Amino acid sequence: MPEPISYQLATIKDIFDKVPTDRIRDCMEELGVLLSQAAASRDLFAACAEELGLPRESAEPKLPEFFTWVDDGKGELAFHVVADSGDGTPAPVFSIETHVAPK
Repeated sequence: MPEPISYQLATIKDIFDKVPTDRIRDCMEELGVLLSQAAASRDLFAACAEELGLPRESAEPKLPEFFTWVDDGKGELAFHVVADSGDGTPAPVFSIETHVAPK
């Protein structure tokens, strides 16, 4: 079996230009799941901040500038939330592992 191909993607245009036509739907489905998880995490953090009397913006997560999609057909996704530990190294907060069933 050939080695899976990875695509470094930062924009919708990257998906359009780099991902093969017949693989765009799978890429977008996996990206959609990850973005939904990120948005739900954002909403949770904002609610926690408000409950603590902090501005919502203080809990706004930072998304990466790009993501790497691995075209392996497995549909295995991992969403990791990290915080600044104070010394510049990321401190794990939580992770979500998801499997997207092939269509």
